[in-house]
Amino acid sequence: MRSKIWIRAGYVIGAILLIQYWIVAYMAYTNGKIFAYQNYWNAEISTMGLFIMLIFLTFAWFWTIPKYWNGVPKKED
Repeated sequence: MRSKIWIRAGYVIGAILLIQYWIVAYMAYTNGKIFAYQNYWNAEISTMGLFIMLIFLTFAWFWTIPKYWNGVPKKED
């Protein structure tokens, strides 16, 4: 029961972060910026590179929902 709550909370937080970064990428693209933002190590992330990462991460987020939304599946022997 407890792991189900944490997994669902992680999916909600992941959705919020994905939305945030989609907005950052879209705003950088519409403003014509070559680099969307600087990461923790002050390395510049290009706008197209951010779009590629976001497409992959969004598909991965949706792909894992049916499997893990109700908790970690039990191993079958």
